[in-house]
Amino acid sequence: MILQRVVAWVAGFVLLSALVQAADEPPATKPKTDKPAAKAPPARLPEFPFIDPETIKPGPLTPIPDDPPPHEGALIDQPYIIEPPDLIIVEVLEALPGRPISGERLVRPDGKIDLGFYGQVHVRGLTLPQAKEKIILHLWKFLPDEVLGLIEVRPPEGEPKEEMGPKEPALPPLPPGVKPYDEPKKKPGPPAAARPGLPLHLAARPVRTAARRDDNPPTTVQVPVGGSVTIKVEVQGPPKPVEPERENEAEPGWVERRVGPVDSNRVFVDVTAYNSKFYYVQGDVAAPGKMPFTGGETVLDALNWAGGFIFTADRKNVRLYRPARAGKPLKVLPIDVDAIERGEAKLNYQLFPGDRLIVGRDALVVQTTQQDRLAGSFQTLVNSLMQLSFMTRTFNQAAPNVTPAQSEALMKEWFDLWWKTANAPGGPKPDEAAFRELLLKMLRRPADAITPKK
Repeated sequence: MILQRVVAWVAGFVLLSALVQAADEPPATKPKTDKPAAKAPPARLPEFPFIDPETIKPGPLTPIPDDPPPHEGALIDQPYIIEPPDLIIVEVLEALPGRPISGERLVRPDGKIDLGFYGQVHVRGLTLPQAKEKIILHLWKFLPDEVLGLIEVRPPEGEPKEEMGPKEPALPPLPPGVKPYDEPKKKPGPPAAARPGLPLHLAARPVRTAARRDDNPPTTVQVPVGGSVTIKVEVQGPPKPVEPERENEAEPGWVERRVGPVDSNRVFVDVTAYNSKFYYVQGDVAAPGKMPFTGGETVLDALNWAGGFIFTADRKNVRLYRPARAGKPLKVLPIDVDAIERGEAKLNYQLFPGDRLIVGRDALVVQTTQQDRLAGSFQTLVNSLMQLSFMTRTFNQAAPNVTPAQSEALMKEWFDLWWKTANAPGGPKPDEAAFRELLLKMLRRPADAITPKK
């Protein structure tokens, strides 16, 4: 009897060892028939065709309509042209390690922006799409297509997106009156399901755990020991063979396509400071000068930005001068300020870079100013003659016994002194000989006019 039990124990141990050894040896791989065979990966796309960035040149200016001109309620959009000293931002999501591309770049007077390690790019006169394309083509010498966003890999059309990981179970509703992540009022005794150290409404929420994903779960084997006695042994199944990964190949079934530089979603180019575009308001306004152009200003906006009319302005004499542009000649548009203030939007014209809004002066003020200028010149001449006459009278009274020759010599000395003062640097440049002769004729007295005192 004892011998039979020993034999049974040995047989069970041998069987158990065989099962464990079989579990450790991987089975021969067999082609699976329940799943379709994986599609071969698509062939790699050809290299991106090199385009010289210097071939991207500024295009012609967009013409502005004349009939009717753009006005309030019918404004038009025009592409912004980059000029010095605009500020543009250039960002690349993944550049070379230690050589990031991010931040604002100043458009220098020579029309270039500095990208540091990657060199300089000329962007003057380009639109934003042109500047982005030129910058990407310049960076293509340093960075691969994937970094610049010139290659896009996407699932085929109609294939649902695969959700990563298990779905999180729905959270239980919060208690009434409790806002998310707010500490509720204390209640006697926490619920049994609550976890210590957390607020009540968070403690009751289920914890997100990673689901066990095992293609070969363990199996239970019953091993006879002797007679009717058996034991249960848990044996792990053989591991699933792993196929070697293929490098530089897209996932089977996915589509790889080329993307143009303008459509890249990994390089961003935009204007952050519009410093190069202005229009001008001149004439009888409170604050004349150049105003920054932002794209939607009208005549009424410009007059308000300039502080409005002053008391000498002529509201009936306001003109908008539009310089020659895109092959069109100079355009002069009369402005009816009263109609604009009444709300006639079609007369409230849209302004563009380089426009001149000139506010004229009242005709009566212009005439009065001209008369004041003429009277001022006569008054200056009269004052000069009166000063000369007073000087001569004073000289004759102070020295009545001098001869005409002595008087002329003294006046010549005075004239020389006056001439040096009047002919100082920055002063007038009259003819010296003619001026001297004229002055001496005016001040010369006949010899019999000087009578010696008795």
